[in-house]
Amino acid sequence: TGIWIDREGFLVRDMFKSERYRWDEVSTFIIRRKLIGKGIEFAYQPSDGGLPQVRQLPRGLGGAPWQVAKRMNDWHAWADGGISD
Repeated sequence: TGIWIDREGFLVRDMFKSERYRWDEVSTFIIRRKLIGKGIEFAYQPSDGGLPQVRQLPRGLGGAPWQVAKRMNDWHAWADGGISD
C-alpha cells in the first residue's frame, strides 16, 4: 500500500489493485470523518469523459490525515505551476 507521486500525477497501490491518476483529473484532497477514524477523499473526473466519482486514498500512509492531505494538495499545486521548485 502506498502512493508514488510525479509531475504528471500519482499512482495509488492498494492490496489488490493499482490505479494511476493525472493531476488534471483530480480536485482538492479533503479529510472526511469515517465510521472508524478519518479518510482522505478527492473528486476524480476521468479524462475519457466518464462520470465524476469520489475516490479515497488508502489509510496508513504515514502521518496524520491532515499532513497527507496537505502534502497531496501541495504536490497538486506544484504540478499546476502554483508552487515553484
